[in-house]
Amino acid sequence: MDHIELSLVQSLDHCIKCNICTSACPVAAVTDKFPGPKYVGPQAQRFRMDSQPTPDDSVDYCSGCRVCNQVCPTGVRIAELNARARAQIVKERGVPVRNRLLGYSWLAGAAGSGPQAPLANFAMQNPLLRQIGERVFGVARKGPFPSFSRYTFRSWFKKHHKARTNTRRQVVYFHGCSTNYYEPRIGKVTVAVLERNGFDVILAKQGCCGLPLLSMVLSTMQNATTTIT
Repeated sequence: MDHIELSLVQSLDHCIKCNICTSACPVAAVTDKFPGPKYVGPQAQRFRMDSQPTPDDSVDYCSGCRVCNQVCPTGVRIAELNARARAQIVKERGVPVRNRLLGYSWLAGAAGSGPQAPLANFAMQNPLLRQIGERVFGVARKGPFPSFSRYTFRSWFKKHHKARTNTRRQVVYFHGCSTNYYEPRIGKVTVAVLERNGFDVILAKQGCCGLPLLSMVLSTMQNATTTIT
């Protein structure tokens, strides 16, 4: 067992059951189906053995936000413990269709934004279609979806941007999928502020930051090594 693995396993013994992580957890605050980081992290980890099935399913509600890690007074690596537990669940059962759909946000954004946005928004808000989606894919029908934009931030920027020739100050803006497909107004305001302060804004070629995949797919699909290290 290497040093990283040993540190992860031993960290659960530092839990003093203070419940600070549960108080700070954004998931536990909105659903009783997730009992909190302490219970699904260090407490449940003591019962997770290679020779037996996982003792719970509630760990799948963990979003991987790492707030629990930040507030833990003794340094227990709760998010990493949860990621390892989720990896074991997927190893045994596979990746749910729901996770595959929600994990590739840039594909959904590219398909729904633009001229087809009104139709896509109607589908995402239609009660009957949402009910079907809940039964088939496991996506809660009452869960809110962001509205697709009629244009993307990058398409707006391409028309707007004019390189400044009177300044040597440049800044690269990484906008994210949400700004590009759902809320381009945030990107427009950001560009306005930067340009007002004399910067030439550059949009580099970029892909998704990977957070949806980390939360929905990769942390459960792989062995969580990248998360732990």
